[in-house]
Amino acid sequence: MSAAARDHSLGKAGCRAKAARAMRRSLPSGALLAALLAASPAGAAEPQFDFLLFPAVSWHETDPGSGPRGSTSGFAATLDLFATVESERVRFLGEWFLTQKAKEIQRLQLGWRFSGDDTLWAGRFHTPIGYWNTAYHHGTYLQTSISRPGIEEFEGGHGPLPTHFTGLLWEGSAELATGAMHYSLAAGLGPRLKERLDALDVAHPDSGHGGGAIVNVNWRPALFVSDQVGLFFGSTRLRGQADGHAHDDAPVGEHTFEQHIAGAYTNWTRGPLRITSTLTHVRGSFDHAGPSESFSSAYVQAEWSASQRLTPYARIEDSQGVEPDAEFLGRFRGFITERRLIGLRFELTPRQALTAELSSFDTLGGRGDRLALQWSAYFP
Repeated sequence: MSAAARDHSLGKAGCRAKAARAMRRSLPSGALLAALLAASPAGAAEPQFDFLLFPAVSWHETDPGSGPRGSTSGFAATLDLFATVESERVRFLGEWFLTQKAKEIQRLQLGWRFSGDDTLWAGRFHTPIGYWNTAYHHGTYLQTSISRPGIEEFEGGHGPLPTHFTGLLWEGSAELATGAMHYSLAAGLGPRLKERLDALDVAHPDSGHGGGAIVNVNWRPALFVSDQVGLFFGSTRLRGQADGHAHDDAPVGEHTFEQHIAGAYTNWTRGPLRITSTLTHVRGSFDHAGPSESFSSAYVQAEWSASQRLTPYARIEDSQGVEPDAEFLGRFRGFITERRLIGLRFELTPRQALTAELSSFDTLGGRGDRLALQWSAYFP
């Protein structure tokens, strides 16, 4: 399956009503969803249900380069449960992600479709930052590579950007004289700032999350294609504890980091070649009047569909203006500032893939080399 085809594969999945109903019973919005479906206009088409499983098993070996620690290796198993329900007006999307150590509701969205394709969603969703964060979810089968770009890593790890909001998301599109415009506007509660970014857990909500807004606009040569060029910008108040060790004049306590982001991106396919790239600029400061911070990060990933089953790929990532001792960014010691990566993906079957990936990278905490292998799939 080509990368472009995988971008739209969720819409081609078969109906699995029984499994989807079981998923909805396990999610808090099940009763509200049922009520809204019942309120759909008389004579509307029957609701469509989809339920997909995205399992993955990965192995990696990492050589940290110079330093007292030797090479490390390990296995990881994940399972992503993805459910959608769609009627003429009401839409629902739920995503539950399980690992060996944790389980979390990653997305829980209830939407109402207005005229055309405009939809207003409420719940927890992926923020419209660039292309990658909205095109791919937590099940890795749909993306060609094993890893995500460092700047787009999820919260809870080494990612410095808010990749999830809990609030409202407006999505829509409009046909133009040449091509089409797609737009997204997100507003809601962002992650808290602790030793890392922690997105709001809708199953166990807590207080202290600051608000934010992000806008994304892109142009496509046709309405329903994945080729696109776009811009995004936004601002988020990341509330949490300031790091008093980074600067002597920075008191330890509850503070807010005002983070502003802006960027441009593209996803384009020409024959067997596909290019995905993003440039992101980040700036911000804490409210205790510490020094402001700013840095930029860019990546380019190229994929070559050598055949229906074989896809070699490569990615380059680079950052400028990164300060390892910065009060905000300095706490993300595993944030990848530079990386050179090559990989090979082999489609075992139309729904299973084996991927091998070799990379050399620099982080705020040091440098290293990594070899990773992954089996990924989706069912049914």
